[in-house]
Amino acid sequence: MKHNQQFRRFSMRGLKKNTIEWGLLCVAHNCKKMQKTIKRTKEKEEIGNQ
Repeated sequence: MKHNQQFRRFSMRGLKKNTIEWGLLCVAHNCKKMQKTIKRTKEKEEIGNQ
Protein backbone atom coordinates (compact mmCIF):
# COMPACT_ATOMS: atom_id res chain seq x y z
CA MET A 1 0.00 0.00 0.00
CA LYS A 2 2.81 2.41 0.83
CA HIS A 3 4.52 1.82 -2.49
CA ASN A 4 1.35 2.15 -4.58
CA GLN A 5 0.54 5.55 -3.09
CA GLN A 6 4.20 6.65 -3.21
CA PHE A 7 4.30 7.09 0.55
CA ARG A 8 7.89 7.38 1.76
CA ARG A 9 7.76 8.87 5.23
CA PHE A 10 5.45 10.43 7.77
CA SER A 11 5.23 14.20 7.65
CA MET A 12 4.69 14.62 11.40
CA ARG A 13 6.46 13.44 14.52
CA GLY A 14 5.04 11.40 17.34
CA LEU A 15 3.19 8.11 17.54
CA LYS A 16 -0.27 9.67 17.91
CA LYS A 17 0.15 11.93 14.87
CA ASN A 18 1.65 9.10 12.80
CA THR A 19 -1.25 6.85 13.74
CA ILE A 20 -3.69 9.49 12.50
CA GLU A 21 -1.72 9.99 9.30
CA TRP A 22 -1.63 6.23 8.67
CA GLY A 23 -5.39 6.08 9.25
CA LEU A 24 -5.94 8.77 6.61
CA LEU A 25 -3.82 6.81 4.15
CA CYS A 26 -5.92 3.71 4.85
CA VAL A 27 -9.13 5.66 4.25
CA ALA A 28 -7.78 6.97 0.93
CA HIS A 29 -6.77 3.43 -0.08
CA ASN A 30 -10.22 2.07 0.72
CA CYS A 31 -11.93 4.92 -1.17
CA LYS A 32 -9.88 4.06 -4.26
CA LYS A 33 -10.89 0.41 -3.92
CA MET A 34 -14.57 1.33 -3.57
CA GLN A 35 -14.43 3.64 -6.61
CA LYS A 36 -12.87 0.87 -8.68
CA THR A 37 -15.53 -1.63 -7.59
CA ILE A 38 -18.37 0.79 -8.37
CA LYS A 39 -16.91 1.47 -11.81
CA ARG A 40 -16.67 -2.27 -12.56
CA THR A 41 -20.24 -2.86 -11.39
CA LYS A 42 -21.59 -0.08 -13.62
CA GLU A 43 -19.71 -1.46 -16.61
CA LYS A 44 -21.12 -4.96 -16.02
CA GLU A 45 -24.66 -3.57 -15.72
CA GLU A 46 -24.27 -1.64 -18.98
CA ILE A 47 -23.06 -4.75 -20.77
CA GLY A 48 -25.95 -6.77 -19.34
CA ASN A 49 -28.56 -4.21 -20.44
CA GLN A 50 -27.48 -4.26 -24.08
